[in-house]
Amino acid sequence: MFNNGKVVIYKALTPLHPGAGSSLSYVDLPVQRERHTNFPMMAGSGIKGVIRDLACRAWNDAKKVDNIFGIETTGDNSRSSMVAFTDAKILFYPVRSLRGIYALITCPYVFERFSRDVAEILKIDYAAEQNKIDPEDGKAIIDNKSCLKGDKHIGLEEFLLAFEARELKKIFENFKIDFFNEELYKRVAIVSDSAFADIANYAVEVRTRIKIDQKTGTAKRGALFVEEFVPAEAIFYSQIFINRRSEENKDVAAELQQLLDKKTIQIGADETTGSGFVTLRVY
Repeated sequence: MFNNGKVVIYKALTPLHPGAGSSLSYVDLPVQRERHTNFPMMAGSGIKGVIRDLACRAWNDAKKVDNIFGIETTGDNSRSSMVAFTDAKILFYPVRSLRGIYALITCPYVFERFSRDVAEILKIDYAAEQNKIDPEDGKAIIDNKSCLKGDKHIGLEEFLLAFEARELKKIFENFKIDFFNEELYKRVAIVSDSAFADIANYAVEVRTRIKIDQKTGTAKRGALFVEEFVPAEAIFYSQIFINRRSEENKDVAAELQQLLDKKTIQIGADETTGSGFVTLRVY
């Protein structure tokens, strides 16, 4: 049984391409998406692999890494992992804004799901977090000190939304996550579920790329492809669950906190072109 855990917040420093393989649509290489919502996500298996590699380099102790992350070989020496990494789900999605350059949007469904997922780990009352926000279609909730607001409306992508200004600190304060601060609140816009779904599905970066023929130095014939990226500034979250198999492993949570908190790692494809860099906060 997993009886301990951590919440990890991921902020994209550069565009992300957690790849989902090839596609038959006009986008040859789409990003990973949840099947039921179509929201961008990052698979837990990929996150675990990146963090295991980080642990190998940081700890320089193969036995310790195998003990925590499991032994990858088959047979009698195989051993399951002490830690389980969930998929990273979207929390705030970056979009173009008429004022303030860009906004970070979320919605009631995403907020409620986040509250439910982290309630046990962060020791909060999930029931108290429900129904805190419920903007109507065509409206948004922003902070009193928001940099997004105009006279009567805010402009997000192709949406022009009436707004209600509140103190967003009161909505997020129970989580006791210092990542939620005034710098974040001034860009946050809470929109309706339907508006969020439309934006998260379609407001992605799409890049057309080519492959260079090394002999001629020109574009290789038939090597044109289109790749999808989650924009920089996107914010995801996931959980790490820890199974304490013995007393000697009681400090695993603290070890992972020290390994990951305020660190920058690379997730997904196109590392050599600067994609996929995220900074982490652990709670």
